[in-house]
Amino acid sequence: MLKSRTISKKTVIVSALMLAALLLWVIAWQIVGDRMEQTATDMQYSHFTYSGAIYARCPDAANIYQLHLTGKLDDCGEPVGTVQFTVDGVTVHKEAYRVKGEETHAVAEPVLLISHDEKCTPYELVGFTALNKSPSIGAVCEAYGIRSAEDIASVTVYDADGSVVQNLTAAEALQPFYEKLVALGADLGAAGQAQAYYDAYIAKYGNSDGITLKDGTIETADNETYQQAMELWGAGMCTVTMELQNGLRLADMVYAPVPKVFQVYGYYAITAPFFE
Repeated sequence: MLKSRTISKKTVIVSALMLAALLLWVIAWQIVGDRMEQTATDMQYSHFTYSGAIYARCPDAANIYQLHLTGKLDDCGEPVGTVQFTVDGVTVHKEAYRVKGEETHAVAEPVLLISHDEKCTPYELVGFTALNKSPSIGAVCEAYGIRSAEDIASVTVYDADGSVVQNLTAAEALQPFYEKLVALGADLGAAGQAQAYYDAYIAKYGNSDGITLKDGTIETADNETYQQAMELWGAGMCTVTMELQNGLRLADMVYAPVPKVFQVYGYYAITAPFFE
């Protein structure tokens, strides 16, 4: 009888431990599930369109634009209108606000605030709906209010590691940058970009069966050719952020000097080197 009771006691302990483990597993997955559900909901609030301008959530807006933001509803200044999001197939309307204490911008507001559950979330202007389809560089400049070098406040160049390589602020440096920018002309399109990259490889290494261009897509036959091509194309490549006097900015433009392509809204042929 004693042995039987001992086994029974062990069984109860093991069962209790298994039950506890199961409960912990259920709770853990409930937490994970709730977080995943919240993340999915947050993604649906990632961007919106207001008055032809496209805004994307930007947690670092306070640092980028030198704003005093607390994340509370007190940050909200004048309401500018209602914007909408599509959440789980349902259209949700939200009021958009200017940043409190900030003056109105003529072209567009660089940052707008949206209230979410008693918190105030900043959204940064990242584009214009009018520039969605293969815009010329002239159209890009017009949309952003760039009519001369005087409209540019600064140009910052970053290397592949994100370190600042150059920071242009002087008029004598911004003028030649502006002249080269507006000379970029029409959008090459994805096919034109691929052609430029392919031509750069052939110019360096000659014709090869290891690399082909077909229907606007570059393919490499082996890893050695791929690595060789990537090393060539990446030489001198950098990202460029242009801040404007009107408060807007064009961030993460890609300057690729080897294939001679500048990526802004589309892909543009570089006619003269921008940087040393």
